[in-house]
Amino acid sequence: MGYAVEAVDLTKQFGQVRALEGISFNIKPSEIYGLIGPNGAGKTTTLRIICTLIKPTTGTINILVKTQQNSLRRHCKS
Repeated sequence: MGYAVEAVDLTKQFGQVRALEGISFNIKPSEIYGLIGPNGAGKTTTLRIICTLIKPTTGTINILVKTQQNSLRRHCKS
């Protein structure tokens, strides 16, 4: 069946600031996954990439969605 979310070597650069550097993970359907870490660790940036609000600088994100991307974005902004 594959993964609900698959992130491969994600990097996100904002000017001179590298918010993410080479993170990879897989989330299976029906799994609960948490992001923990100190301020500035890239948690919000990762979630914004998953919600398709921003694009990674490098790497790939594959998301199994059963809804339209615009609907996904509305739910992520709440």
